[in-house]
Amino acid sequence: MNVFVKSALFAALGVCTLAIGSGAQQPPPPAPVPPPPNDPFGQPPHTTTIVRTADGATNTVTLGQPLFTDPNAAFLFYHHFDQADTQVVQLAKQIVEAKTDTEKDKLKDKLKDTLNKQFDDRQKRHEKELEALEAQVKKLKEMVSKRQENKKEIIEERTKQLEREAKGLGW
Repeated sequence: MNVFVKSALFAALGVCTLAIGSGAQQPPPPAPVPPPPNDPFGQPPHTTTIVRTADGATNTVTLGQPLFTDPNAAFLFYHHFDQADTQVVQLAKQIVEAKTDTEKDKLKDKLKDTLNKQFDDRQKRHEKELEALEAQVKKLKEMVSKRQENKKEIIEERTKQLEREAKGLGW
């Protein structure tokens, strides 16, 4: 019985040692999320990215204050602040700081004009995006149709290719 007790104690000691030692092998904590860019209300945004669209045009996108950050996520959601947004924010501040109703009304009219222009610009951008997507869908439909027409030939070629690879005769 003495041998049994010693064996049990050594087994328990081994399990405890493994349990304690396994804590040192935990994965490192996630990398810290970089600090967000400066507040767009009065501060210039930090990040400017050049984006190439499907039609080959380039757009400059300036990222402003993050709307949402998640340290476990691989991305950040940003609101796009451009020069018109900055002007809108400044007009809103001026409306709040205005002393007379006449001054407030003039600033509100100017704000509405700016917002109308901003809305129209955004609509134009959405229309261009829609046109590009429609062109892409059209190309995909044509490709699917062409592949369906040539299904027998495509299957035959793929069969030959797989047979060659299985024999070790691939490219």
